[in-house]
Amino acid sequence: MALDPLRAAFIKQEYRYAIAKDAALLGADKSARSIEVAANVDAATASNLAATILAQNAAAKVYSVEIEGLLTLDSFLGGVPRYIPEIAELSTDGRTCLVLSFESDLETGKTTAKVFG
Repeated sequence: MALDPLRAAFIKQEYRYAIAKDAALLGADKSARSIEVAANVDAATASNLAATILAQNAAAKVYSVEIEGLLTLDSFLGGVPRYIPEIAELSTDGRTCLVLSFESDLETGKTTAKVFG
């Protein structure tokens, strides 16, 4: 497989990344965290991806929920599972959340999942 000159130049770059910041958020919350998303994309796509992720995180929350039953990798066939958490003490607002990560306990038959939305 031959490399075209643009692809060769891309591969030779030691560091390839894009950064998106929300100054208003950083001003309001000094403990706001940074996230790093590894992806094999070009600079323009990385900039678009960074802006999209920043926009998605503007009002999003991450919840840790316990699910009766086991999630497995097969649960992700056809797409990421979606949940609408109902947690009274956290005043969830009925938004649909995607699973970020999960741990399944085979002994108890329960899954602890981090959901984002």
